[in-house]
Amino acid sequence: MYYLNSRYYNPEIGRFINADGLVGPVGGILTHNMYTYAINNPMMMVDPDGEFPWLILAAVLLFTPIGGIAAQVTTSVVSYGGMAVASIWDEEVRADMNAIGWNPFNTSEDKVLNSSKVSFYKGAPVFRTNGGRSGSFGAILLTRGSDANTLRHERGHNTQLMMMGIGTYGFTVGIPSPLKLGKWDKSGNYYGAPWETMADILGGVESRTHSRREIANAWNYFAISTVFFPATALYWF
Repeated sequence: MYYLNSRYYNPEIGRFINADGLVGPVGGILTHNMYTYAINNPMMMVDPDGEFPWLILAAVLLFTPIGGIAAQVTTSVVSYGGMAVASIWDEEVRADMNAIGWNPFNTSEDKVLNSSKVSFYKGAPVFRTNGGRSGSFGAILLTRGSDANTLRHERGHNTQLMMMGIGTYGFTVGIPSPLKLGKWDKSGNYYGAPWETMADILGGVESRTHSRREIANAWNYFAISTVFFPATALYWF
């Protein structure tokens, strides 16, 4: 017999000899069979404590480009639908979307910058804000008065999200960027930080140039994030 934390497994007959410890949710036929393992899907799930299966797929969605792209597509589709509904009664939203011909892949920066409330730029939804800083995490929050290079920079962050995945991007960019961590902001070179330099490169920012060292630093930071993202915190202090 093999003891697997909550029950015993008989390898000779290929069966668990006692039931699992937890019943699944109502409506889940397989989860109500207390003698199965990981809902009969051991290729995609694991059950480390013998009671509740965890999706291996979750790790893929959080820490790979598959999840990053899925997050961006979902954000864009949901935002587009929301804008379509809002446009029924909000004339400004309707005018903003009419200005880009309801094209989510709009590339006109002027039309985005002239929008009142919403827009789309290269597949990413844009929401105009009155905040102090622009930001991006699937959707671009663009402050009023921003210029084209700010828009490009934030779109670069969107590309980072798709390249890294939700979890990796949230840790390696979502934490140090708004907190202005590292030596760069302190020395008056905020965009010299590797996560910001990369956004400039990916977004096609034209108002700033970066040294070879900064560019190499940006790609090294990205490489580390794909191998072991917690190690990128070494750059922050």
